[in-house]
Amino acid sequence: MATALVLVALPAAALVGSWSTPADLSATGRDASEPQVTVSSTGLATAVWYSNDGSNNIIQSSTSLNGAAWSTPANLSVIGQYAYNPQVTVSSTGLATAVWYRYDGSNSIIQSSTSLNGAAWSTPADLSVTGIDAYNPQVTVSSTGLATAVWYSNDGSNDIIQSSTSLNGAAWSTPANLSVIGQYAYNPQVTVSSTGLATAVWYRYDGSNSIIQSSTSLNGAAWSTPADLSATGRDASEPQVTVSSTGLATAVWNRYDGSNYIIQSST
Repeated sequence: MATALVLVALPAAALVGSWSTPADLSATGRDASEPQVTVSSTGLATAVWYSNDGSNNIIQSSTSLNGAAWSTPANLSVIGQYAYNPQVTVSSTGLATAVWYRYDGSNSIIQSSTSLNGAAWSTPADLSVTGIDAYNPQVTVSSTGLATAVWYSNDGSNDIIQSSTSLNGAAWSTPANLSVIGQYAYNPQVTVSSTGLATAVWYRYDGSNSIIQSSTSLNGAAWSTPADLSATGRDASEPQVTVSSTGLATAVWNRYDGSNYIIQSST
């Protein structure tokens, strides 16, 4: 009896090429941490991180075009004092926007710099208000080149979520408050849809528990009144958010149910 020949399709994973040999981006002999990376439509990858120069931590960056050798690290933050928590995004035109927070000798301030298609980074610009501490910046960019940054800032009594925008590398707008003043708000995250609707999420103490909240802004307009995403009565934290091409925003977080922390979501 003849034996039938059966052809079995290989799984997609078997067709994926192997990873390259690891390449060093940061300088040897110094500590570096908190790497983040984005890639432009032309294949230019931009990585950012903070590195210790022997005295302080500075924000640095390197680029690689379609997997080629990484460029020599460039300094984004000014040397002197500490800088941490870099984040980076890139527009459809190849404008990379990096944000971080840096101690200015008195307070931690949010700063930003831009680079077009791997060119020199711009002089750092201050986003947050001087004289008060600001931390944990996040940034996203719309299809029109409107970068939206969010962070939390201390108003002297509590921590509030704030935001600023910049169109194609222009000056950043005056910070706007997203969370209600009073009680503490932390850990903002932000995403933007193809129509330019930015959606931010964070967690805020309501006087009894931490709850997940959200606000939206269309193309840099005023932010909406915060909406509660998680149910009251238990602590919730660590929110993340993303949005689909059809504009469906999906947020996830963890919430204590009285016995364990469970992952929850809302759209």
